[in-house]
Amino acid sequence: MKKKQQEMQQQQELQQQQQQQELQQQQQELRQRDLQQQEKQQRLFFSSSYFISFAAAVRWLPPLAFGEGKNLTAAAAAAAAAAAAAAVAAAAAAAAAAAAGVAACFFLRKEGEG
Repeated sequence: MKKKQQEMQQQQELQQQQQQQELQQQQQELRQRDLQQQEKQQRLFFSSSYFISFAAAVRWLPPLAFGEGKNLTAAAAAAAAAAAAAAVAAAAAAAAAAAAGVAACFFLRKEGEG
């Protein structure tokens, strides 16, 4: 009788361990997907902000190429605005990355407690 109870208890423990391992694996996969999604969003954000900056700078290149000096200050202002937009985009991306890191640390800490 005791042997059967011990065997059943061992089987239950093994099943619980397997379930825990599967759950941990699923959580790890979810974390990896989240990180990949965050990386994609950051790349998209950077590429779109650089494209916008480039488009703003290119807008004033033709007048300069044709020697229209009256647009020189406007071109300089556009270039400065493009540089400022790129700096703001980089700062926003850095802030988003920092927030994602804080959220990940909080999530991992909560998981460790649970």
